[in-house]
Amino acid sequence: MNALEVSLSFRGGYYFTPHFGLLVGVDGGFGELMKGCVTSGRSSSGDEDKCGAASVNVPVLAQYAFDTRRSGAYLEGGVSLFNVQLFTATKQTAVLYSTADLALGAGYHFRDSSGRALELSLHADIGQYSSASLNNDGKSASVDIASENRAFHVATTVGLGWQF
Repeated sequence: MNALEVSLSFRGGYYFTPHFGLLVGVDGGFGELMKGCVTSGRSSSGDEDKCGAASVNVPVLAQYAFDTRRSGAYLEGGVSLFNVQLFTATKQTAVLYSTADLALGAGYHFRDSSGRALELSLHADIGQYSSASLNNDGKSASVDIASENRAFHVATTVGLGWQF
């Protein structure tokens, strides 16, 4: 399955040195399922079937800034906790959950004269879903996914942000 989402992230933290800090936040996204959605073409109301996607997680990251935390390149790594991925179609919903994923990232802060920074970044969450729930026209089922049946998933995010 492939989804294209617009994401919003809120992160805060503390830098212990000019180069090393710990960040915690909340990431969420909403968008469209691009591949893997089977539709009938039209719903019972006559509207075109739409396949949506949404996600939320809590990143806990260690970040290393090569220059300072407000300017220059940085690398980060840690865990992404409580990962929930939701896929929807007309009368259908699938929710996938993983407790913790590996979170990796890199970026660059462009600092302006006011002290704020424009941030360009690339992030990846790599993990395995541990449970799923499905709802199809009012009928639902939930399952824990056995460890030997778990496939890896990778979520990548290209970011443009404003640091203040």
